[in-house]
Amino acid sequence: MEMNLAVVYAWSNELDLAFEKLSSATKVPGGLYYGQLKRDPYWEPLRQDPRYEKLLAELAPRD
Repeated sequence: MEMNLAVVYAWSNELDLAFEKLSSATKVPGGLYYGQLKRDPYWEPLRQDPRYEKLLAELAPRD
C-alpha cells in the first residue's frame, strides 16, 4: 500500500512525500526492489531528482 501511495505522491508532484514512502518501502521484505524502481513507468516523475539515483544505488545488486 505504501508503494501505491508513493506513486500518487510522485504523480501529484509531492516528491518529498514520495521519496519518504519509497525509502520505507525499500526496507521491508517483499517491498520495492531495484528492477521495479529502475524500469517501472510509475516512477517517471522522480527520475530527474538526485534522490532517485541515490535510492537506485542503494538497491543495486551487489557483485
